[in-house]
Amino acid sequence: MGLRLLIVDDNADAAESLGKLLGAHNYSTAVAHGGEAGIELASRFNPDVFILDLSMPGMDGYELARRLRAMPEFAQKHYLALTAHSDQWHMDGATNAKFDDYLVKPCKLPLLLKILAELGSHQVH
Repeated sequence: MGLRLLIVDDNADAAESLGKLLGAHNYSTAVAHGGEAGIELASRFNPDVFILDLSMPGMDGYELARRLRAMPEFAQKHYLALTAHSDQWHMDGATNAKFDDYLVKPCKLPLLLKILAELGSHQVH
């Protein structure tokens, strides 16, 4: 199996669909529908990559990324923002929250797969 991906998005249909799609490309996926659930699942699943929606009720993706990065076991993982927002304000917020990549919904699957393939090729097994 390839990289372990944790998808956190409050849109359950979008998150589940992306998880199944990436699973069909030989990635191990787990899905959570909010920030707190994402933190809890991350501790059990130990993902290599976090794919986080930015606009979620309660804990948004920025705060979720900050909290996860503050945990030693997730500090050096890869963080990818997947959001409907394409404006500079949101991009700057993602940069400040130390996201590694920023993709706008609807996600261009070939671009996401390219990013994941590059990460996988650098992963030490």
